[in-house]
Amino acid sequence: MKILLTGASGLVGSHLLKKLASFGYDVEHLHSSESSTIDFTSDWNFDQVHSIPDCIIHLAQSPDFRLFPEKAIDIFKVNTISTLKLIDWARKNFVSRFIFASSGGIYGFGPELKSEFEPVQFDPDLGFYLTSKYCSELILDNYRSFMTIIKLRLFFVYGRGQKKDMLIPRLIENVRSGNPITIQNNGGMQTNPTHVSDVVNGIISSLNLSESNTINLAGPETLSIQQMVTIIGDKLNCEPNIQIDDKKSTRLIPDLVRMKEILGESKVKFEEGIIDCI
Repeated sequence: MKILLTGASGLVGSHLLKKLASFGYDVEHLHSSESSTIDFTSDWNFDQVHSIPDCIIHLAQSPDFRLFPEKAIDIFKVNTISTLKLIDWARKNFVSRFIFASSGGIYGFGPELKSEFEPVQFDPDLGFYLTSKYCSELILDNYRSFMTIIKLRLFFVYGRGQKKDMLIPRLIENVRSGNPITIQNNGGMQTNPTHVSDVVNGIISSLNLSESNTINLAGPETLSIQQMVTIIGDKLNCEPNIQIDDKKSTRLIPDLVRMKEILGESKVKFEEGIIDCI
């Protein structure tokens, strides 16, 4: 199988590239004539693609996700316009499968399990980044009659090599440095952190799917922020400096029935996965 990969230099992409190569897949990552990566904020094209793939795996996402409204156009170009250009090119070239890395964040916080079986009641207050991800999902839905489209909603991915400004690396650094970590009542936000190896395995399993689907992809256990920093503190032999906020804690917990049935279960518990991040 020939695969065209975007986001090959990111956390998931770099780990996925190695795993695909070890399995013998023919992988090409989208790049420009000047660089081994492609700048989706530019007027890019497909001139450097050597052959038509069987599958496109679209992992690229804007590194400027926090810089709204200053970087709104760049965020939209990377997260949304790139998806439209890729899926339209895929249709014209009879690509049979398209795998898209979305975000579990599009569900918004709430007490209920977040299920793919229920329509997303999207809240624009979640921010521009998640708005752009949701727009990509809506665009892809229009192309389901042309190819198999797999939308993977990822939940708080972490792993070795992750950028320092993401949630888990920030928690690690704050525990290590003794910085105050403000947590809402009842342990703070609850969710399922997902080790990058489980994401990679989920994507590889998606290569075998013949029908379009939307699937939550998340770790095997639900943890609060307080539980995460406690585990991190144990591994670092440091006592976390936890400050309790009076605000009510939030929940972003996925329903994993579909994932387990279609892709298989995630394997890596936080206590094991955090070791290669410290």
